[in-house]
Amino acid sequence: MRRLLFWVGFLGAALAQNKVTFTYDPPYGLEVRSVSLRGSFNGWAEQPMQKTPEGTWQVTLELPPGKVVYKFFINGQWPRDMCEDATFGTPQVDLEAQACEDDGQGGRNAVRVVGQVAELHLPENPGLEHDPTNPRFLSIAAQRLSLRLWAERPLRRATLWAERPYPMHPQLSTPQGTMWRAALPLGLRQYRIAVVDEGGREVVLGPYQVPQNPFRAVDWVAGRVGYQIFPERFHNGDPKNDLLALRNTQARFDRTWSGRLPYLSGWSDPPGEYHCCHQYFGGDLAGVLARLPHLTSLGVNLVYFNPLFEAGSAHGYDTHDYLRVSPKFGDNALLKRVLLEFRRRDIRVLFDFVPNHTGLGHWAFQDVVRRGPASPYWNWYYIRRWPFTPGDGRAYEGWAGLGSLPKLNTAHPAVQDYLIRVSEFWLAFGFDGIRVDVAGELDSGFVQRWRARLKAKWPDAYLVGEVWDLRPEYLRGDQFDSLMNYSLGRGGSPPAMGGILGYARGGPCRAGGGHFQNSLGCTPLTPRP
Repeated sequence: MRRLLFWVGFLGAALAQNKVTFTYDPPYGLEVRSVSLRGSFNGWAEQPMQKTPEGTWQVTLELPPGKVVYKFFINGQWPRDMCEDATFGTPQVDLEAQACEDDGQGGRNAVRVVGQVAELHLPENPGLEHDPTNPRFLSIAAQRLSLRLWAERPLRRATLWAERPYPMHPQLSTPQGTMWRAALPLGLRQYRIAVVDEGGREVVLGPYQVPQNPFRAVDWVAGRVGYQIFPERFHNGDPKNDLLALRNTQARFDRTWSGRLPYLSGWSDPPGEYHCCHQYFGGDLAGVLARLPHLTSLGVNLVYFNPLFEAGSAHGYDTHDYLRVSPKFGDNALLKRVLLEFRRRDIRVLFDFVPNHTGLGHWAFQDVVRRGPASPYWNWYYIRRWPFTPGDGRAYEGWAGLGSLPKLNTAHPAVQDYLIRVSEFWLAFGFDGIRVDVAGELDSGFVQRWRARLKAKWPDAYLVGEVWDLRPEYLRGDQFDSLMNYSLGRGGSPPAMGGILGYARGGPCRAGGGHFQNSLGCTPLTPRP
């Protein structure tokens, strides 16, 4: 981390010289025809604002030091509350406002303070962290420069100073501290960050330089409404393929299998003892097509599919064939039709990719079962002894120690080549991105090589990693574009065991109720208001 320079006080005339720029950044989807600025500085008269190439509206005024109270007048209407308005901006209509106060008519005006300050050097490490070379603190997202500050102690406010002040807002709070964030127009080169703690002490960090090539998020993701589909429990559109689920289940390849065999249930039957993994209800891709109007009515324009490919279980995380849609869901041609129908509706689609382990029925593992050390795929896995009984997790390494999920050696060049070709196949097929299962257990060199190959051909492919805890090192521009939000949902604490074992531990779910089973219990697939 570079040495930080701290200052006391706000940077008034030294940076802004009482030139104050007001910016209105409309929320996604709002059509804006006109904006004017009205406030205490002009007797609430109209001050027109001009639209910028970035889609914001701006005006710059010379203002004397002191308190400024104002509102934007948008499309001929007053926002009721400049700090929270469902139509014109949430959490704030003006993201640069330092506060809001009662307007006397049941709403609130925005407030800024224009002033001058003094300077004073302070000791290092006041519990604040910012590093512009780390994407955790600086990145480009939705054509805006996203800047973040980590504070270990509570703050009254944080302000980013460039050519003018930009208020920062809490983005994420944990028991360890709070991440503050501000979004600025592109083109900024230098800035400082001013904070006021709960004791009233004013501290300024900087100056900082914006890197030449900061980490850039995938722009098309911004503003989209996502919907997760667990295909086996979504909707049964073609009952004729239901029995195909029983042809190549884990039981066919697992020589340690005992007890009841996998079975097919009616759509409205209750979950049974095998509900997580080997009780099938018949959901398929035909069902997804049938429910497209429902997805459209919800405003969905991003879909994440749980595993679609040939596997040995209902959950699908034990892949047998990475290039073939599971027959119980349909075939590759039907998937192509689904993707085309999604594309017609501007719905982007991610597929669930499982590169950490395969199922027992995968052709490479079956070759190892038959030929042992003579198999060209022997080093694709971590075999402890041979001959062995398929399903015996003591003979080879499996995910979470499970003999049904033999772990792939993702540091092996041939394994890397194979998994990269699989990813390229499906992106060329029509998917827009990939959710990577158990990303935290993959060889980091593989992930970096995988990303570089995919981004060279599909720079806008959205690459999401399943990582259970807060791991910013995965988001430095050489691995993933985003991570799953489990850490947020679980209060920052990783589970003792996730993934497939989590499916087994959850409570009962209705198969036909638009739910899927996971470690948090019965999760509705339909978004709630």
